[in-house]
This record gives sequence, structure tokens and C-alpha cells, in this order.
Amino acid sequence: MDVCHNIDGFKAVFKQVPLLYPMVTDIKLVIGISKSKKLNEIINLIENDPLIKDLYIVSRPHMRLYRVEEAH
Repeated sequence: MDVCHNIDGFKAVFKQVPLLYPMVTDIKLVIGISKSKKLNEIINLIENDPLIKDLYIVSRPHMRLYRVEEAH
């Protein structure tokens, strides 16, 4: 688990996973995203990563978070 605070954080994590866990070929990603983040850039990065097979967007009632229904 990692907390990525920006697009560079996501890039760093996605780069490290294959190096640290070369046997992993199927990642299920669970994320919650603040409305202050660049959601489109993050989703684009996720969609282009060949290891990420499933994406689960989660939320909770909070004014600063995307609701699941908004994050599409």
C-alpha cells in the first residue's frame, strides 16, 4: 500500500512494483482520490499500465473526495 499524493507519486509506485515484485503480473488497484488531484491524468496512467487489471474507486462522505459516481 502506498499513498500517492500526485501523478509523480503514482509513476514512482508503478515503476517500483515490477522491480520489487517481478512475479506480480496482475494488480488490483483500490484508490480514493481527492478532488484537488488531476483525476484524468491518474486514470490515463492507470489504464496504460499493463500490470493493472482491475481498478476499484472507493470513497466516503467528505467534501474533498470524489464520490465514486463522479470518478468516471
